[in-house]
Amino acid sequence: MWYALMAADQRSVRRAAVMLNVRQSTLSRRIHQLEEQIGVSLFDRSSGGVSPTQAGREFLRIIGRILRNPPVSAAGNGGFSLLSRV
Repeated sequence: MWYALMAADQRSVRRAAVMLNVRQSTLSRRIHQLEEQIGVSLFDRSSGGVSPTQAGREFLRIIGRILRNPPVSAAGNGGFSLLSRV
């Protein structure tokens, strides 16, 4: 999901790949896999770069909020239960 967010921020898969230090083909493949999983095309692609579709804008807005500000568990321990430490 970070890959899709970076591609949207950069308006370019190539620039996003450079920023993330991954191959462009890897980034493109991962975004395509995400689109397949959620059943929605996130980007309109052209030789000039990428631009989010309407569905992509909504998905990226929500996912960006979640990834940039992860929810804290009710216990206030960063989402890890005490049982996970046993």
